Amino acid sequence: MPVLPRNITSFLQSTVSAHPPESVDHLLELHDTRFVRAAYLALLGRAADVQGHANYLRLLRRGVSKTEIIRVLADSDEGRRANRKLPGLDSLLRTPPEKEPGRIGRALGRLTSWALMPTERRLRAVENGVGALQHETSEQLKHLQWAVTRMESRLALSIERLAAAGQHAQDGAALATARGAGPLILEFEYGRTASPASIGKSGDSRQLALALREVEVFDVRTGASLYKVDMREGGNAPTCMLFGFSSPEPWGTWSSGGKSALALWLKSPARSGVRIEIQTSIFDEAFPSVELTVRSSTGHSGSTTIFSGVERAQVVLDTPVPESARLFFGPAAAEVDPLNVSRSSEMPVVSVIILNYNKPVLSVLSALATAASGIHVPYEMLIVDNGSRADLWKALQELNTVARLVRIPVNRFFGEGNNIGAEDARGEYLVFLNNDAFPSTGCVDEMLMALQDNADGGAACPVFLYPDGRMQEAGAFVRADGSALQRGKFDADFRPEALPRFDEVDYGSAACLMMRADTFAQLGGFNYRYDPAYYEDTDLCMRMKLIGKSVLLARDARCVHIENATTSDKLHNAGANRVVELNKEVFLSVWSPYLKAREEDALPIDILPATAPAVLAGTSQPAAQSATQATFSPFPLTPGGGERYLLSTALALSHFGETRFATADRYSQLRLRNVLTDLGLPTDRFRTEAWAELRPEELQRLVVMGNEVLPRLAPAAAASFFHCQFPFPWSDSDGVDVAAGVAALQQYRKVIVNSEFTRRAYLDAVARHGVSPIVDVVFPPVGTLQLLRPTGLRKPQILSIGRFIDRGHQKRQDVLIAALKAAAPAVRKDWKLVLCGSVPNEPAAKEYFAKLRASVDDSINVEFVISPSRDTLDRLLLESAVYAHATGFGVTSPQDYWKCEHFGITIVEAIVAGCTTFCYGLGGGPEILGKTGGGATFQSVDELAELIGQAGLEGLAFEQRQAAAALFGDAAFLTNMQAALA
Repeated sequence: MPVLPRNITSFLQSTVSAHPPESVDHLLELHDTRFVRAAYLALLGRAADVQGHANYLRLLRRGVSKTEIIRVLADSDEGRRANRKLPGLDSLLRTPPEKEPGRIGRALGRLTSWALMPTERRLRAVENGVGALQHETSEQLKHLQWAVTRMESRLALSIERLAAAGQHAQDGAALATARGAGPLILEFEYGRTASPASIGKSGDSRQLALALREVEVFDVRTGASLYKVDMREGGNAPTCMLFGFSSPEPWGTWSSGGKSALALWLKSPARSGVRIEIQTSIFDEAFPSVELTVRSSTGHSGSTTIFSGVERAQVVLDTPVPESARLFFGPAAAEVDPLNVSRSSEMPVVSVIILNYNKPVLSVLSALATAASGIHVPYEMLIVDNGSRADLWKALQELNTVARLVRIPVNRFFGEGNNIGAEDARGEYLVFLNNDAFPSTGCVDEMLMALQDNADGGAACPVFLYPDGRMQEAGAFVRADGSALQRGKFDADFRPEALPRFDEVDYGSAACLMMRADTFAQLGGFNYRYDPAYYEDTDLCMRMKLIGKSVLLARDARCVHIENATTSDKLHNAGANRVVELNKEVFLSVWSPYLKAREEDALPIDILPATAPAVLAGTSQPAAQSATQATFSPFPLTPGGGERYLLSTALALSHFGETRFATADRYSQLRLRNVLTDLGLPTDRFRTEAWAELRPEELQRLVVMGNEVLPRLAPAAAASFFHCQFPFPWSDSDGVDVAAGVAALQQYRKVIVNSEFTRRAYLDAVARHGVSPIVDVVFPPVGTLQLLRPTGLRKPQILSIGRFIDRGHQKRQDVLIAALKAAAPAVRKDWKLVLCGSVPNEPAAKEYFAKLRASVDDSINVEFVISPSRDTLDRLLLESAVYAHATGFGVTSPQDYWKCEHFGITIVEAIVAGCTTFCYGLGGGPEILGKTGGGATFQSVDELAELIGQAGLEGLAFEQRQAAAALFGDAAFLTNMQAALA
């Protein structure tokens, strides 16, 4: 009879089916724990709790009939409230228990006397056990059949490929080249270690990680020097990667711990063992001697003792290493798999996407480990270089690899880098693989089986292990506070084998995560809100619940993951030391209600892209036509007022022909869809493209956006227009650049600005250069339809929306906090200030945000909402009594007008939503209030505090809101912009 695992809670978190049974007959066909859990889903509409599961499972195994258990659950208070409509349930409940025949009753005829009841119960218990065992055996046979099928497929394809050798000459050449070069991994283990502080050193910890300063590798047989690295001069060479492994320290960081590994890419192979010479004086002040053992990926090991005062030590690695002691990288010297189709024209089933950032050797090692893991379907691998330094990109190109290389000139960070890789992939299934993750044999196959054999499976992940074999994660769950429960982490007694083969979890780390390409596109890919990294994979997996899919742990799949070797220095360079906590807030702003209730009704709505056109190469989509219309933005593709203006301009251009939203460097179509969705714009009218990919000679119209009085891009279309958001001060005083800008401006047909305030400032600024272009005003587009809802009394709530930035065109949230503090005691007691916006991925912005939070004391009520969804913003606008906008606060000189609000899209949104609106008295805000009469202006903190104290909760009149919507809405913008561009 089946035995429950010791960890009953983890067991109950698994699932056989994410959907209730279709009928009572279907329910009665299930056995043991599957029956109990399915009965809970069918009759109570929820998963079984631990106590209830154990109780009914015990009764079932003691021979209590399934029908009796169904009666008890259906007749319970919770069952009656659920009122589940399960076919056959009413008939069963109407049948008296004593007249119910049942399967055992039919077998025994009508011998149902009390004396025979114990025997019948024993027979029921046996039947339950046998049924559960049959189900498990069926799963095992199914798995075996799947493996045999994959082996047959691999054999057939291998034979076919060998027979068509001429067609794959390029693969053969790549393989021949790979045999002449490859990685050598040296793993160092020390008898004792020291930290930099213990020996009075605070310098380069990379030296301490190896207890040496210089390494030279020689071939034992020929004596030839194979590689030399100097840890003192520039750190790791482009073809060298160093890891420090230490139990008390994070994996993948520089370490003075007991183990470290050095991965080298050799131009000439190490045919047998190697000899290494190392400079070792770094520990002279710490120990008189240190024992050192070295193993290599050639399968050899050696040891020596480092003595104080000795400059150099030599280790000969010629002792074979047992198979059980192989390095965690796996067989990194594996040849190109015959099913790998990276360099061919055939369509792969699986695409493995490896993101590289300044670590070419690590990425290639991950690709080689994947190739050696034995994938039994045609597959490809892509290494997506995510803005690496030029020398490291060149090094990646020079390394022999089984992967196809994709280059992104700038760092798009984790989520967007993977989105771009997904759009270049050709497989039906995508595997996102960190370059510090190394799949073990069968890993990809097991994840593929999880998705192919489970209709409701949306994503699959493996069991992650640390390089020393410790448990890292067997699937993960999200707590109500947004923190992650990595099941099994550091638990030496945890046994993944006790779990179901395919076990439902909340999410799997994108260090190794598989999903169908069409599912990935439907979910919108990795969301930009989580740049630069963290929580984007959690959010992606949680979105599965919105399309009726689940995330499955493939318990028999294993992946070794160093953890953080990829992101540690990247996040540091990005100034994102607070990124985890900030991104947790972003995540909770969407998922908190569901995490607390765990009910379907609490799932977030409207966070998936509004439409789901095919945007991935692995999905069917029409060939893109050449563009005749285009906009160009030099700025990041994120939601904001300027972005909504230019994206709506692209929408207006699509009326004239095939349109592109062009940027200096590539973005994904997935990101464009997400931004358009969050801005409330249609997602299927145009595509994004890198500027270099356009054909300027075919462009009829081009709209270029800039933040300076002179454009930095020369016209490239039959009719070019310059949209100046505002004439910010010219950032380069070089006369040649100014002259080029003036010459370019004179070739544009006209300049388009967003308000009369901006027009006056622009004409004043451009007059200094001796030119007077045509300048048209087209007010920005404001999404107003969803805000024109009847509302009653509002909350005593002051709302402000804008990015948290500390310089330039900043939103001055600090002024709003000061105004609430300066208000009367009754106001401070009753009113709440809600500050909404994103925190840009810049150290200064994060510092400013931290200071704002620190400035809030117990005397006022302030809530911060980070990167809110469109649905959240609309709700806040419709429920808040006051909207306050302090951009430009303190500006009085015309030279500083660029710091003011140029127009104020959120001001219009607030008026249309019915908020009484207060804005600083200089800029585009007063212009809007003059046209709508929706509020008042202020010049000082005290004036704003007084306005708040006088505000009521009634909101603006509906007719006043309608007039503002008609004047500034999307429809008015499209009409006016098309007229300006005609």
